[in-house]
Amino acid sequence: MIPEYDDFLDEIFELVGVERPTRKYERLNAVCCTAPLIYVNRELAVDIQKKNFEDAIACGADAIITSCPLCQRVLTRPGLQFNLPNIFITDLCRIALGEKPWPEGSR
Repeated sequence: MIPEYDDFLDEIFELVGVERPTRKYERLNAVCCTAPLIYVNRELAVDIQKKNFEDAIACGADAIITSCPLCQRVLTRPGLQFNLPNIFITDLCRIALGEKPWPEGSR
């Protein structure tokens, strides 16, 4: 949601050899993980998460990459439901370095 942040992510993805697919809900159109909303309006939060994951799957993504610990926690359940790994950015770097395996049972 911050243009400079997207540049930072693009650089990390390029360095570790990750392709960032073009999505409807990315960059300035990115949707929130719904952490601020989940206890106030769970139905809306689940709907937003569903749209986010379905968009990622439709564009061929192999994972959702998060860079906030709260986003990582909130998106764990939908990641399991949609069989799309939710990987923290530092873990993605560790996977690229061979320090950590790709999540089992995922795409």
